[in-house]
Amino acid sequence: MTEPVRRPPAPSASGALAGFGRQVALRRYVVLGLAAAFLAVGVIWGAGVFGQLSDGGFEDPASESSRAVALADQQLGRTSADAVVLYSSEKATVDDP
Repeated sequence: MTEPVRRPPAPSASGALAGFGRQVALRRYVVLGLAAAFLAVGVIWGAGVFGQLSDGGFEDPASESSRAVALADQQLGRTSADAVVLYSSEKATVDDP
């Protein structure tokens, strides 16, 4: 009969993070519960933010693109996009004229 294979003992880590990791592993259900509670509080607190947010962003009225949009609005009477059209082709690529 052969002897069972003996494995060397697992290395014992030391240090602040090793100790923290051991404590988290020992109290994993408490950590998961605290994380779930933190998530629930964040969802409840953050739900009221959607009414305060608005779309849009920084616009520089002196930039060339802003001046071009203003000129197009003035000349063409365009205020917003009426339709969005998507073209596709099985033969042509974006580089084709």
